[in-house]
Amino acid sequence: MAIGVTMRLPGASTAQYDEVCRLMGLRPHGAGPAGLLFHWAAADGDGMLITDVWQERERFEQFAREQIGPYSRQAGIDAPTDTTVYDVHNYNYRPADTISVPRAPIAVVLDYGGTLAQYDEVVETMGFEHGSVGPEGGLFHWAAETESGVRITDAWQDRQILEDFIEHQIKPHRAKAGVDAPRSLTYYAIHNYFTAG
Repeated sequence: MAIGVTMRLPGASTAQYDEVCRLMGLRPHGAGPAGLLFHWAAADGDGMLITDVWQERERFEQFAREQIGPYSRQAGIDAPTDTTVYDVHNYNYRPADTISVPRAPIAVVLDYGGTLAQYDEVVETMGFEHGSVGPEGGLFHWAAETESGVRITDAWQDRQILEDFIEHQIKPHRAKAGVDAPRSLTYYAIHNYFTAG
């Protein structure tokens, strides 16, 4: 089962993050390591926020043990990482070789009070299937159940494309399904991303 992972790295800088990626041999905006479906990283307050989706939990744990931990320490990231793992209900992504470099990629994390059944209804009425490529301009999307509802995490080519999609697609279909507006919506300027090769 696919898992979503969020990692908060207090005190980490974008330069340290870039060094970790260099040590891993990963090229910005390119293909990620085997087993990774998508990754984005953004500066967040006094540190970094990283969001991944992996095909399997075991592969993520192996990669964290063998590469994330050692290379993070080598780059001077010493503070404990706050990691949360989710069972992914649905995701879609664009493979690395189909993405033109975005002008200003943006991520958004939304928390809804609704249910996964309501989420499925909204996705279905918009005409998207689970595991599909997703809408034009979207880089990545995943949804997971939380204790208080549904969390959706997206990455888009730029904020205008995302806001147009919210206004003309999500809002009308969300209203039809009886889903309230999100309780929280947070935007992040993406520093870097990887996707499956």
